[in-house]
Amino acid sequence: MKFGRRFIRATVGVGVLLAFTGGCSTVVFQEQSQTVRSQAVERDALIRAAAEVSATKWPKPEGGSFGNMLASVVVGSGDRVTESDAVDQYLQSLGSSPDRRLVVLADAERHLAAATALAQAAEAAADGVRPAMSDISIVEGAIGDLRSVRDIYIASLKRLSKEGESVDSGMIGTLRSAFNDSIERVGRSADRLADAVAHDRTETLADRPLRRANFAGSL
Repeated sequence: MKFGRRFIRATVGVGVLLAFTGGCSTVVFQEQSQTVRSQAVERDALIRAAAEVSATKWPKPEGGSFGNMLASVVVGSGDRVTESDAVDQYLQSLGSSPDRRLVVLADAERHLAAATALAQAAEAAADGVRPAMSDISIVEGAIGDLRSVRDIYIASLKRLSKEGESVDSGMIGTLRSAFNDSIERVGRSADRLADAVAHDRTETLADRPLRRANFAGSL
């Protein structure tokens, strides 16, 4: 009888242990699943924000970011698109608007809003569960595109001024400052993201158990 009671107690104990460890496994898997979903959401937001920054009404000219140079559109006899070509095509896309200056400023405002969204997405990724090196590349590429966008808008306003539209130096200076501020903010976000990636990698390495060499049987 004593053996029977001990067997029952042991069996119940094993059942409790299995239930306990099974519950822990479920929690771990749930946490891992939530982490993966959070990473996917953060990365998707970052990619979409960067795409909005890089989207333009003109072909990307040579001389911008590395991504721009790879994506330069070939025209005519094989010459790559210059900034002047891009301005020509952009202004042509505006059609016969009576005040193209206002259209240019509105387009520029949308790009500035996209830059703000990109900075916020980069900051969210930096504070996220597992930032990645590839996220930094996405932001850096968008910064190069943002510089190119700034230059096209400014060159377009200067072209309109030469064509007789009401564009003064103050307007151009204000737009340049707004873009420079946005580029600086996105740059700070990229630095913060890079620091987060470096910190995450350091913690990951620190958490890994040291591998001990097994010399058994080597002599």
